[in-house]
Amino acid sequence: MDSFRWIAVAISMVLGIGVTRLLSSAVMILRNRRDFEFDFLPVAWAAFVFVAQIQFWWSIIELSTTMSVWTLGNFLLLLSMPLLLFVAAALVLPYEPRKQDLALRIGFERDGRLSLLALALYNALACVADAVWWSENLLSAQGTMLVALAILPLWLFFVSRRPLQISITGLYGLLLIVCELELTPSSYH
Repeated sequence: MDSFRWIAVAISMVLGIGVTRLLSSAVMILRNRRDFEFDFLPVAWAAFVFVAQIQFWWSIIELSTTMSVWTLGNFLLLLSMPLLLFVAAALVLPYEPRKQDLALRIGFERDGRLSLLALALYNALACVADAVWWSENLLSAQGTMLVALAILPLWLFFVSRRPLQISITGLYGLLLIVCELELTPSSYH
């Protein structure tokens, strides 16, 4: 087994745990839907984290042909990204139906917003990885979109006005869709 396969196994384990955590939280909320006060904002950010997890899982295929030699620094950069996605997945929605989490909006304001910091840092590291591994110019149109994906969750973390939170969430969602359609390869050879 070549070195990338070992790296891909470690990455896939962390991503799988993160996806499981996010889906388990969503199913728990669905099962206890009569007890929860629904709010679309944390659900939207949970969906964004899920998309990032799946997209990252898809994109690591490209690294098998891009990186011929793996250094500890490259491995740590790569491993830190799914770890941050796990943290975002673990924080964005409640994991168990505790009384203080039954109003999704209040739970998101108290704890779930921390997932935005993890997602912002993930996107910032993705910008670094794109610049280092694929020579992406962060001042290009593609690079600017990637930088915006890092800035928007960070901005939302510091915003308390609901209309601005909704606007930032909508803008992030739209930008994420554009990035997925434009920047993600539909197939690998």
